[in-house]
Order: sequence, then C-alpha cells, then structure tokens
Amino acid sequence: MASIEQCLIAASASAVRLGGSATGKQEPLLRIATVRSDTRKSKRFVSRLTRLRISSTTKQPSMGKSRYKIVSEGATPYFLTCTVVNWLPVFGNPAIAQIIIDSLRFLQEHDRLSLHGYGILENHLHLIASADDLSKEIGDFKSFTARSCVDWFRKNDKRWVLKQLRVHKVPHKTGQDVQFWQEGCHPQWIKSGEMLLNKLEYIHNNHDETWLRA
Repeated sequence: MASIEQCLIAASASAVRLGGSATGKQEPLLRIATVRSDTRKSKRFVSRLTRLRISSTTKQPSMGKSRYKIVSEGATPYFLTCTVVNWLPVFGNPAIAQIIIDSLRFLQEHDRLSLHGYGILENHLHLIASADDLSKEIGDFKSFTARSCVDWFRKNDKRWVLKQLRVHKVPHKTGQDVQFWQEGCHPQWIKSGEMLLNKLEYIHNNHDETWLRA
C-alpha cells in the first residue's frame, strides 16, 4: 500500500481546485482525477444536482462537540465533517451551496487550505484538507459561511429556515440569535495512505445523495 505522501503526490493537483457554479449552468465544477489505488483507473467527478428532500421539523440528533481533536497540522490531512443544525437540508439551494464553494475557493486561492477531496450533501459536508493552522482555517470557514448563509436567508425572507436556526441554537451561544453549524468538525487524522484512499472512496461511492464532490 502506498504511503500517505505518495497518495497525495499521486493526486497531482493535490489541492482540488474549485470553479464554476452550483447551478450547473457554467463549466463543469471540477476537472481533476481523484486518487485511486493502482488497480483502478482515476475518475473525474463533476457537479450533480439532486432534488431536495423535504425533512421533518422534528428535532434531529446533534453531533455535538466531538471528542476528536486536531493534533497535527501542516501537510497532515484530516477528514472533517461540518453539519447544519438539526440536519436542515439547506444545501439543496444552489445559492447556499455556492457560498460554501466560494469560501473554499477563497481559502485555496490565498494558500490557506489544501483540499484533497470533498463532498457536499443536502445537510452536511465532508472535507479532506490540510493547512498550517487547520483549526483556525476551518473555524474561519464556518464563521464566514454561517454569517453569509444567514444573511441570504434574511435577505430572501426565508422565515421558516431562520426559525429553525433560532430554535436549534444551543443555549450557551448567548451572543447570537441563530446558529447555522453544529459545533465541531469531527476531525479524523489521516495517518496512512490506506486510510486516505478509504476516506476518498467513502466520499465518492457511499453517498447516493451527494451532489457535489471531488
């Protein structure tokens, strides 16, 4: 099995470069060969929209604060999961998904984040990423995207969504009236090439509802 360094080099453009639009009206969102084992051909993944499923207003279980911590940074990649409060399916809205894409693109263009793979689902997203200060970059990413998404909901008078973001805000967040992301990002340190390939396979093959991935 290849080492994690060999797997990252095999990705060639080790940071997945984002472009295009979540509406699917421009060029394909992604043009990059994904890391695969020697026995499989590299595949290219482009944006694919799926219909938004109507979710229940019943409170869903929260991931809460994770016991996983980021303990090594720099070139070390982590598998991260960011989830919307109450698992609200907001990323079925292309405008909200585009906020996520644009924010990741900004971090890449300013060399603040290396993105080795990702998947955006209707209510959460997975990232395989590394950075010199990964904790800070993911924190900044979540703060900016939360504000931007909430601003979009307010501007477009999405009262039901805003109500859900208020209802499911954790009590100790007293400095804000809504909460977009669940706390934490459930970081899992990728310690081997085998683990990296397994996580990429998980993102690409095990999520039928994933509509943006690379």
